[in-house]
Amino acid sequence: MKLLLVTQNYPPSRGGMAESCGRIVRNLKRKGCEIHVLHFSNWQKPYVIKTETGGNYSALGIYDTEEYTLNLATLFLEKKKEFLDVDAIIAFGGYLPMMWTPVISQFFEKPLYTCIRGNDFDEGLFSKKRNSLLYALEHSEAILSVCTEKQEKMAKLFPFKKVFYTPNGIDVVFWNLNDNEKKKVDERRKVLTDKKVILIAGQLKFKKGIRHFIESFDQFHFKSEYELWMIGDLPEEVKLFINNFDLNVKLFPFASKYEMRSFYAMADVVCIPSLYDGMPNVLLEAGASKKLIIASEVGGIPDVIMHRKSGLLYHPLEANALLDVLIHYHHLSEDQKELMKNEIYNTINQDFTEQKEIQNYLNLFPL
Repeated sequence: MKLLLVTQNYPPSRGGMAESCGRIVRNLKRKGCEIHVLHFSNWQKPYVIKTETGGNYSALGIYDTEEYTLNLATLFLEKKKEFLDVDAIIAFGGYLPMMWTPVISQFFEKPLYTCIRGNDFDEGLFSKKRNSLLYALEHSEAILSVCTEKQEKMAKLFPFKKVFYTPNGIDVVFWNLNDNEKKKVDERRKVLTDKKVILIAGQLKFKKGIRHFIESFDQFHFKSEYELWMIGDLPEEVKLFINNFDLNVKLFPFASKYEMRSFYAMADVVCIPSLYDGMPNVLLEAGASKKLIIASEVGGIPDVIMHRKSGLLYHPLEANALLDVLIHYHHLSEDQKELMKNEIYNTINQDFTEQKEIQNYLNLFPL
């Protein structure tokens, strides 16, 4: 099977979607697929081509306007015919691929498979991007959804389309620290804080629920016993907002997955306060690290966590819901916490592995 994958999110770009895209491409290649990647990226203009094992990679420049960017991308594709010697086109993440792929799939008579990865759908549906989103889905051979919530919504919008559930996967073994690593992590934790640690990681924007979390955490009666660690890209407006509160907060820059292994190990609990989301990598990483997770009941999070069995969920718009969950967590016994940690670990180890993730794609693209 030969595939052309078009994305705005691919290494060296940072973030969960780039991580997922790189992982899926790598594992499809290991299964025998030949994949050419077209990556809309500000890193290179006008374009750069690299020959890789199992296919080519090209970074396409992003310019001031969408029409200029996509016309040049079309010109590139018409010139580089080797990228079109494929059985299908996959759109994976980002507004530009969503606009471009349904047109080029018709121009070059290749079936289109559109991967919906969370914000592509949530932000596109209720914005000026809606027409591009709906046009892409309408002209797709099949739609691939990272969570059942969006799968159900898209099935209602397009009842005659095939909409498949293709959740993320993870290599659980990678997140298990050996005894020597655990010893070093314990030593570092003692240097950094003597409080319980609540960890939030990722793109720390207001749309990720940071405002609501800080406001709720500020009302938490036991907040002085905790330290909030925020790891990732933090906009200046969010920093200024946090400074208005008397909280124990440590800010860390974006961390690689190798660095995140230690951060998860040092945390007592991981919080994912998103207002809307797909299936965040942090969710699976924290669970694979045997961490108790507090998360909003949105997107693909309920696909993974069962409330009070494998984690703690709350509705992000329900008054005091997060505060109630924080209080509930505080009063849990260590045995109760261990039961939930083990349950989320077992769930991910059984149902959200890289092997199962890639098999979902292979079921759509038989070799």
